Amino acid sequence: MSTTSTIVTVKKQLVTKYAAALTVPVTYTWPGKSTANECVFLGPHPETADIRLDQTSQIPTVKADRKQRQEDYTVRVTVWEFRPDLTVDAGEECETAAFVLLAAIEDVHADDPRLALAPTVIHHTLISSVASTLFPFGTGWACELAVDIDVSARLT
Repeated sequence: MSTTSTIVTVKKQLVTKYAAALTVPVTYTWPGKSTANECVFLGPHPETADIRLDQTSQIPTVKADRKQRQEDYTVRVTVWEFRPDLTVDAGEECETAAFVLLAAIEDVHADDPRLALAPTVIHHTLISSVASTLFPFGTGWACELAVDIDVSARLT
């Protein structure tokens, strides 16, 4: 039986695992203008970046018959923190809280790189990069952590 991309399965599992580990809302996409002051969602904030997911495939081994495919891709996860005033203390509090959420996300991947999915579904996930931006947003401070999760899977 053939398998197709693991992207949707892995993204759903990321939401499930993060929601269990965090005390803030976790959603599959940006939750909209009514975004909570603290939340985690898949993909970028639409006011800060383009929505894009790149995926590559290759044939990892040469054999007769059906070829296995190695699927590698990166899922963007956004950690969003907002404080409604433009004080120095609010900026520091905002960024500190974002990194507390990142620590919990790091623990999810350190504790279970397969996200409780079978080895036949996924080889591993890992945090490959984190970009931090602290900036005035509306009437307050926002901190956005753009967390790239690299995923590796073998398709049959």
